[in-house]
Amino acid sequence: MPKPILYYDDRSPPVRSCLMLIKMLKIDIELRFIDLFRGEQFGKEFLALNPQHSVPTLVHDELVLTDSHVILIYLVEQFDADGTLWPKDYLARMKVLNRLFFECSFLFRRDSDLMSEIVRKEFANVDVAYHERKLCEAYGIMEQYLAEQQYMAADQRYALVSADAR
Repeated sequence: MPKPILYYDDRSPPVRSCLMLIKMLKIDIELRFIDLFRGEQFGKEFLALNPQHSVPTLVHDELVLTDSHVILIYLVEQFDADGTLWPKDYLARMKVLNRLFFECSFLFRRDSDLMSEIVRKEFANVDVAYHERKLCEAYGIMEQYLAEQQYMAADQRYALVSADAR
């Protein structure tokens, strides 16, 4: 099987989580830079690969993955031979996935909303107080999870959640 190819722009937090995991797992991977600020994600060849025009995008043989969370799961399932970064136990995996999707749908969304607004508007026109409330709410929930245990998703450190906890 050929080595995986990761299309990336390391200015993207989701890309950085994938790069951290790739480094932790010592995966032999081909990196192809896509400059988001120059609009390279809208190039014909890349759009044929990923109509969402987003990075990271992972290609491994015939498989194309276009979401960082799915890429993280794929990488640990394929390359974490000893299981130290991804739980073998089904219920433990579900807890890790629950926290991963909390990050995806709740925590990162609030950060992304703020950053998108800053990019689209002049900073003086951004409702900072609104975004601060939303981010504090998300971090408050995260603190509740951490009050129950030392790590975000379990009684031991699983890199999948740690790497993506931005």
